[in-house]
Amino acid sequence: MTPSGSDFNALVDGYRQVHSMAQAHWPNDPPKIMGPCNGMVHEPPTLNTFWQDFIKATVKPGYTQVLVMHSYNNDGGDNWKKPGFLSQTLVQATAMYRMATNADTPLWCGECGPHNGGGLVNITDRIISSFWYLDALGGLARLGLQQHGRQALVGGHYALLQETTHIPNPDMFVLILFNRL
Repeated sequence: MTPSGSDFNALVDGYRQVHSMAQAHWPNDPPKIMGPCNGMVHEPPTLNTFWQDFIKATVKPGYTQVLVMHSYNNDGGDNWKKPGFLSQTLVQATAMYRMATNADTPLWCGECGPHNGGGLVNITDRIISSFWYLDALGGLARLGLQQHGRQALVGGHYALLQETTHIPNPDMFVLILFNRL
């Protein structure tokens, strides 16, 4: 989606309409409008004109109150023998955080996981993935992100709970420990 195209304009108009409806239905305490859950691109965020133009078109007029990034690094580092978070997600988050901070808007990680496409069986649902998860939680918190959304609670091989039994995967225990620190 190019920032000057009709799809981009329709997206911005959608945010404007949602903002207007939220203000009309909850004038005293409207919900936060978040978006765009951007980030799964190969270009550096500083060169991502969509992200920059989205901020100008939705944050400046007040249609969006929280910017949201999306990241799957797909690299456990040395065949998952060491955390790969810092090789991709932190670079992406740092650039996006700077742009969000310059727009005086918080950045949340709305969807983040160790691998897209449902994860990797016996890798992203095992303890080795927990090193990535700890690295992601700590790195994003240290950067200043206040929210981190994990994809997903149930489903795929990157979920916090096993799909059929709902037994916690190791990352669920990491999340519980991290929240208690």
